[in-house]
Amino acid sequence: VSNAAMMLEVPVVLRILIWARNGFGQSMLWCPIFYIISNVLHGKIRFFAITAITLTTPIGKASCAWLSGLAVRSQKWQNVFLMSASVIVGVLCLWIVGMLTVRKNLVVSQSLKKSESETTEKSNGLFEMLSRSGMLLMLPAMLVYGLFLNGVVELIPTILSNEYGLSPTAAAWLDSLVPILGSLGVIAA
Repeated sequence: VSNAAMMLEVPVVLRILIWARNGFGQSMLWCPIFYIISNVLHGKIRFFAITAITLTTPIGKASCAWLSGLAVRSQKWQNVFLMSASVIVGVLCLWIVGMLTVRKNLVVSQSLKKSESETTEKSNGLFEMLSRSGMLLMLPAMLVYGLFLNGVVELIPTILSNEYGLSPTAAAWLDSLVPILGSLGVIAA
């Protein structure tokens, strides 16, 4: 809905709110996915799920670059959002069919049942949880990664267009090489 709404002629403040809603929805995706992977999936498909999740970002970015390049060839920026909305609807349909197909393979693991029954354990707050889990050491790296990804990598097509005179389509397609090469690292690992 957010992608489709971005095609409307609306004031800039409303456009920012629409896109913020999109980001809010996307940020809500990862926690349930990791919960399902760690607590619901059988061990035999858990490894496949972890590998598939790891590949989603580079494959998604490369696909986005190619689709955006196709969409802007028509000289209408709105086509980028129309194509995105169409892809999301298609993925939703695939997800529903996929969930109906694999539903019988989903089971709650024993560790989840055990942890739900042990609700008497007291939590001492976010800082302790981050310290004990090791996440506190990873936070700076995650922040730098987010800054690099959103602050630098997203500017590559603009730099290619402005500094080297490439068309928006060629710049988007050339930009897809970064995540394609990134996905090779996931496969190697």
